[in-house]
Amino acid sequence: MGNDESSRRCRLLRRMLLLMAVTLAGCRAATEYKPSELPLELLAQRESSPRHVDLSLIARQAINQELIYPGDALEVMLATGLEEREPQTFVLRVDNEGLVDVPLVGVVAVGGQSLLDAEQAIRQASVDREIFKHPHVSVLMKQRKTFQVRVMGAVETPGLYSLPAAGSDVLGALVAAGGLSDKAGSIIEVRHPNAMYSELAQQPSQVRLASFVSSPDQPARTVRLDLSRMQDLAPSTDLHVEDGTIVVVKEREDRSISVIGLVKRPDTYELPEGEEVRVLDALAMAGGLTVTVADKVRVIRQPEDGSDPALVSVSIRKAKKSAQENLVLAAGDVVVIEETPTTVVVDTIRGFFRFGFTGAIPGL
Repeated sequence: MGNDESSRRCRLLRRMLLLMAVTLAGCRAATEYKPSELPLELLAQRESSPRHVDLSLIARQAINQELIYPGDALEVMLATGLEEREPQTFVLRVDNEGLVDVPLVGVVAVGGQSLLDAEQAIRQASVDREIFKHPHVSVLMKQRKTFQVRVMGAVETPGLYSLPAAGSDVLGALVAAGGLSDKAGSIIEVRHPNAMYSELAQQPSQVRLASFVSSPDQPARTVRLDLSRMQDLAPSTDLHVEDGTIVVVKEREDRSISVIGLVKRPDTYELPEGEEVRVLDALAMAGGLTVTVADKVRVIRQPEDGSDPALVSVSIRKAKKSAQENLVLAAGDVVVIEETPTTVVVDTIRGFFRFGFTGAIPGL
């Protein structure tokens, strides 16, 4: 809470300094507009919450979970029916080429196959190599290979997670971490270690296998995703995760405005997520006007390209009659309710009556 309060005060101070700079520089530094005259690049852009984005758009094409992939551990039982004891069971690891080395039988390709197909492949290999005539083979999945992926930033439960090595993607990492938090912005960075793809041979099932081989000469790679521009996501965008990948969800940028001048509670206020806030809404947030006849509002807006700030003159009276005059505010705006000769006169008269006539007459 202390950090939030300090941050809020810093934002308000920065915007007060911006106001002072604009005031001192005058019209030379800031172009003044009416709400109806604002150019397109200065209009407030409606921002959707990343939590409302269809995250399935960042999922890779689903893989067949019934198939065998490199790194999987298989439980293989091979029997001839002639054993005096129970057939022996072996736990075998599928190598990066999709092969297993079966005792007595030798190397057999099982990658990209179902468990039933793997049983048939081992059975056929033992017959073709004249090791057994009518063997009974059983293949079970002992353990899937997993990757360690760290998920950080604006997610519900940051941490280190084990994900299936085959087919894991950014979406799977986010789901493992409980999804996006309330503070999530639209930017996700996927930082891969210094590894490279090792494409393996395609199996008869037409499943392409892939593993990741450490490569000190290969620099780390970072993929940057913008959830607010998912419609522009190229089909070739790399959405996989691998062992050692770090997924970082950036917190959303400051989404606040400052309201100062003739209001009851001058302060910095957060913009509600996914909602439009207009000038009259800002006045309500700040507790309303201290002088009810106040009408002149100036909104100081800093363009995204860093150029000189723009001034937008708003009439409270006109804003109450016209939605176009009731300017939609953007993050970072400074809303200033200014004094005018009329407000000064009214405030002076009100102050005079507040203290009363009797205070100025001795003995009364």
